[in-house]
Amino acid sequence: TLLSAIGSQVEPIINLSLNGLGFRDTAWTMLQPHGVPSGGDWALERMAAAFFEGTEGLTLQGLHFERVDGNAVMLSRYHRRAVISGCDFAWLGSTAVALWGWTDELSAGGVLGVDGTAGNHPQGITIIGNLFREIGIWEKQSSAVFLAKSA
Repeated sequence: TLLSAIGSQVEPIINLSLNGLGFRDTAWTMLQPHGVPSGGDWALERMAAAFFEGTEGLTLQGLHFERVDGNAVMLSRYHRRAVISGCDFAWLGSTAVALWGWTDELSAGGVLGVDGTAGNHPQGITIIGNLFREIGIWEKQSSAVFLAKSA
């Protein structure tokens, strides 16, 4: 992780804006600890070159990610009204943008299933006008935009 901004649902980071920054040449992460964000065999590391958790009004504009050998951007847990626009993602080891919420899967002995009613997930996210190319160099289960436990 080159940049990390961590708030929470109770105390979010408000109106953080990043414009025109470049991120490059990070280590591959495919053997780092990972989780299973949804049913099936898809696994993902909860990490990225630019990692954000607990924000409202986050803006990422005109950022450039090149030769990031893991995930480029991760919006983890609580987020509201984030905008990712005009960014360039090239030669990435894994996923370009990942939105991954947090749900209660264990209370009541797990009988409630995946309970997302606490709202600890990305919601109202806009991803527009970005360029995604040469992604998934190392991780074959990768995507331009990955959403799990998100609204």
